[in-house]
Amino acid sequence: MKRELKIIVLSLTLLLGLCSLNVSTAQAAKVKTDKFYQKIGNTEKAQKFKNRTFVSCYVNKKGYQLLISQRGKKQIFITSMEKYMYTNGRYLVYATDFEARGKETNIVYRMDMNTGRKTQLMKGTKLTVRGAYGNYIYYGTDQDTQGIDMYAYDLKKKTSRHMVAGSEEVKAVTDQMVVVTHHANDVDNYMAYRFKPNGTAKKKLFKAQEIYVKNGFIYWTSIDDVNYSDTLCLRRCNYNLKKCTYITDYVSYEEMTKVLKHYRLSN
Repeated sequence: MKRELKIIVLSLTLLLGLCSLNVSTAQAAKVKTDKFYQKIGNTEKAQKFKNRTFVSCYVNKKGYQLLISQRGKKQIFITSMEKYMYTNGRYLVYATDFEARGKETNIVYRMDMNTGRKTQLMKGTKLTVRGAYGNYIYYGTDQDTQGIDMYAYDLKKKTSRHMVAGSEEVKAVTDQMVVVTHHANDVDNYMAYRFKPNGTAKKKLFKAQEIYVKNGFIYWTSIDDVNYSDTLCLRRCNYNLKKCTYITDYVSYEEMTKVLKHYRLSN
């Protein structure tokens, strides 16, 4: 009898351990998924992401309005000065502007879409949000023809780290890196840089027109700088920038569109 009880107790302990392991794994997967932010906006078509529907449209001088709904019920209207906002399913990060004492000021907010509560992250002039990942918001100050002075904002520490001056866009974000392209100029024309998600470990990559990240590889298109012809090629590297290969020779923009569609590459 005692032996049978021991067997039952051991079985229950093992079962509970497996259950807790499954729960922990599911929670870890959820946390990891929630780190990634989706770009929302710049289209009047509905975009669906994690049980919510987003519809963005341009509204005269007010900028862009974003309607967020869930299960057919309207939730929140957001007015932003920018075409794009970023969401991980719960939080929405965006920049808006207001005029005070005759001077235009920008504010970057993070909003909890469950409660509608907004948290002001920073305030300044010509602020623009360009991406987000986990606890980091990628934003910058727009220097007009000189590009964007890009920073990584740490939500936990509430501090900003400078990444690169004269940047153009955050082109790709993964759990290992952030890829930023440089503003078009005479020196680093369309140069791409890689950073860790916290904005450190800057590394110059290559000149690129467009950059895509998929299945552990970085894909990028580049123009023919030698012959200055109106053509593009597509290349691919793994994350450590080894085993780089040409997928295509230099082809026309029309042909490149077909190639990108074939490889299902899009931003």
